[in-house]
Amino acid sequence: MTQYTREQILSMPAGSELDEIAGVIVMGAKVNTHRNGWIKYGDLSTYPKRYSEDISAAFELVDKLSRGRIDNSFVLEFHYERYYARFGEVPFRPYRHEIFITAPEAITKAAILAMMESGGTEE
Repeated sequence: MTQYTREQILSMPAGSELDEIAGVIVMGAKVNTHRNGWIKYGDLSTYPKRYSEDISAAFELVDKLSRGRIDNSFVLEFHYERYYARFGEVPFRPYRHEIFITAPEAITKAAILAMMESGGTEE
């Protein structure tokens, strides 16, 4: 998988590319090299869930991170027509405080960044 910078993740629109990254970095799937945009869980090949557009899928990322090696603190706020999502230790460090139009997009990007900043994917 391509290495992404924080700025690249933050600038991505909600959609399939962001969902694929979340599936790999947060959920531990592998990139399917035979089908563009698909991921693999063992022998199962599938499209990634719509983490950045579906709130129930986004909360699977929250559940995964709350059970992993990342501190289980998570906050989702709505203020002035924007969502703020944060993962990490309390008090929160400002770089984990992300702002987006929808809650699923905020959660997905915050989860990806939290995993990237913690040193990698869940195994």
